[in-house]
Amino acid sequence: MSVFGCFLVHLTLGSFYSFGNMMTYMVSYMRKHGLPDLTYGEFIIVQSAWGLTQGFVTPFSGFIVRAIGLKKAIFIGCTIFSIGTATTYFTLDSGNLTLVALTYGVTQAFGEVIALIPPMTIAMSWFPEKKALATGIVVGGFGGGSFIWNQVQTRLINPNNIGVVDEYFVDEEMLNRVPSLMLILAAVYFSIQVLCMFLIKVPESLEAPTEEEEEEKETFKSFLVNVLKTALSRKEFYLLWACRFCMQLITQCVSGFYKAYGLTIEVSPAPCYLNDKLVSLTSPCKIDDHFLSTVGAFSSLFNCASRILFGFVMDKTSYKTTVIIETVLLSIFIASLPATASGGKIMFAVWIWAIYLLFPAIFALQPAVTTQTFGYKYGGTIYGLLFTCDLVLNPIVGAASQPLLDATGWSGYFFSLASFGAVAVLVNLFYPRNPGGEEILERNSGDLLDVSNGAAKTSKTS
Repeated sequence: MSVFGCFLVHLTLGSFYSFGNMMTYMVSYMRKHGLPDLTYGEFIIVQSAWGLTQGFVTPFSGFIVRAIGLKKAIFIGCTIFSIGTATTYFTLDSGNLTLVALTYGVTQAFGEVIALIPPMTIAMSWFPEKKALATGIVVGGFGGGSFIWNQVQTRLINPNNIGVVDEYFVDEEMLNRVPSLMLILAAVYFSIQVLCMFLIKVPESLEAPTEEEEEEKETFKSFLVNVLKTALSRKEFYLLWACRFCMQLITQCVSGFYKAYGLTIEVSPAPCYLNDKLVSLTSPCKIDDHFLSTVGAFSSLFNCASRILFGFVMDKTSYKTTVIIETVLLSIFIASLPATASGGKIMFAVWIWAIYLLFPAIFALQPAVTTQTFGYKYGGTIYGLLFTCDLVLNPIVGAASQPLLDATGWSGYFFSLASFGAVAVLVNLFYPRNPGGEEILERNSGDLLDVSNGAAKTSKTS
């Protein structure tokens, strides 16, 4: 039951992947309420605010959790996350994009980062012999969250599948449902999260600090110094950082813009009919809202499958081989995404699903390879340091997206994204096939032996 509770926590936090779906409604609403010239490219600053917060907080999230405890961290993080959703009800009417970024971006992200790691730690502790499976089940909720939330959002806001006019929704009755949806989602998220507090039980071995943990607290400063020395003295850290930079940039741009792009694709010439109703005499029909929402929902299943599939490939080959396969294929599909404008909505769906099968793989590969490269003792903390790339890429995404779209259109935008995939391919060519070497393998074995001995002592005393 604890693992199921942890899965549900991630399921609510995984609504992050429904940003691309919600953005089309939120932008359309704000164009009618204070910001008539707002574009999708400008609204992406909200997602950039999320990423910046993640970049700032994630390297320190482990220390926050350590200070307040696992279960308290989950509850506090989930509460902040739900508050961010609920308060967006008010900021949507403010006519101020910065306030929306503060509630739907910064506040949500801060709560998500605090609550994200403890469920994985708890799940692994209950199943120490099946850590990968336990973690996979939990993070499957995060990757698959949008499968549920995309459908919920669209059915509540646009049940009649009303189409767009010049890429934006304009129907007043439909748009008036957008702010109230924030309150509904916040209530649903928080209700599920409170239920999880009753389901999740923290193992005694995690609740009571051992003598080794007390000693570790006393030498925290030296631990931090050793982490930085270990990371910054190895070329592998910089290669992993550069790779995450490229892949995270692609992730945010595709997940943020896939629906906005889909709304521009023509599927039939004028006159346009939708559900047997005349939409326009002069404009061609575009891909409808319900179809795009379904594409986004099923993309979350590919998101989940990606982490499992490429993790399996890495176990059978190596990180270097796996990540090069991933980045080469991803670059090809991103570069050819503009062709879906001619290929129709089925080609568009297949391409989006292929992209979602590829880009999430890095989030399963890098945690494993950092441990392989730097050892169990420092690997987790060093992985957190990789998130500092978000501090660089999010200002770039927020500032450059709209000017790039204005200058080059969707084709130029996706070609630019594909170039980052190509950079990731080149970067990974320099990554060693066996980054840890014999020294790290011996150190990992020693660390695992220490963990096993500590667990044995705990079980004897309890």
